[in-house]
Amino acid sequence: MGTAEQQRIASLDPTLRPVIEALDVQFEWPANASARLQGTPRLRSRSEGVAGWMRGLTIRPGFSLVLNDTRYGAEQLYRHRCADALKFHVKLDGASMVGNDEGLQSVVRKDQLSYLVLPPHSMKVERVGRMTRERSITLICEREFLRAMFEGTTGSLPEGIGDFIAGRSPRFEHRGAPLPAKLRRMAEELLGQPEGALGDLMIEAKAIELLCHAFTEVCDIPPSADGISARTQRRVGDLVAILDSEGANGHSVGELCRMLAWNETQMMESFKKVTGSTISGYRHRLRMDEALRRLRTSDASITEIAFDAGYEHSSNFATAFKRTFGVSPTEARTQYF
Repeated sequence: MGTAEQQRIASLDPTLRPVIEALDVQFEWPANASARLQGTPRLRSRSEGVAGWMRGLTIRPGFSLVLNDTRYGAEQLYRHRCADALKFHVKLDGASMVGNDEGLQSVVRKDQLSYLVLPPHSMKVERVGRMTRERSITLICEREFLRAMFEGTTGSLPEGIGDFIAGRSPRFEHRGAPLPAKLRRMAEELLGQPEGALGDLMIEAKAIELLCHAFTEVCDIPPSADGISARTQRRVGDLVAILDSEGANGHSVGELCRMLAWNETQMMESFKKVTGSTISGYRHRLRMDEALRRLRTSDASITEIAFDAGYEHSSNFATAFKRTFGVSPTEARTQYF
């Protein structure tokens, strides 16, 4: 990494610096001179088999976000020493496993809003599987920023977040829930903003709005199920990776059990506990995500997309699509073309 890049990283906000320091990336120079926000230009991975981009931006002192649209041809393992910060993950595509150096792990699945609390300066470990496309936004907040934001009124927040803001020793805590349609739309808009002063202005406004909505949503996330071992969470992560891979819908539950050497009842129960969804529900969401992708990127008719998603009647598909994303297939196509 060159001197100019090292100097740029050293000047970053403490919420952002450890994340960027841990990445083997190259900067897309020259950085846009009209940029409004402090942070990085787009970053490209130096690792073989990794393509796409990331960008880190500081919205306010003590509040940053990382935009990520990356394709992984091979499994990647990331480790970095955490700042004293709370993280929200808005995962649009791609699943991963997140944990610490003590072996605690949890699945971060696609179409999920989750938060992560780690003890200050502990090691965060994240594993991303091969043949994965990750599209995500990570919001990173320092304690003092959150204290000023809440002004001591943290009673309705989950215990782990409340402990973090109050300065009590937090433990590893990762909890998530299905990503609401309105937050998905906001995240898509954030990823689509161009570099430059106008794009940064839009990012600044939308990032603050997304953070406020994220806090509203986490108040409704039920407590994580107790008694889920790290081994079980890893196995669920492996199952999620299979379901996310090409042709996963062709595997029956019995075949999945044999592939993972797992009892069917235990597998179904563990998947539900860890992800909050049944396997059939997760597959349904995969089909809806593929339908959304084709609406955005192809000229295929809605009838054709509905049939490929398993619906004989486009009206039934439209109902299921709107229940999933909050807009009709026609509206989704209009928004992106």
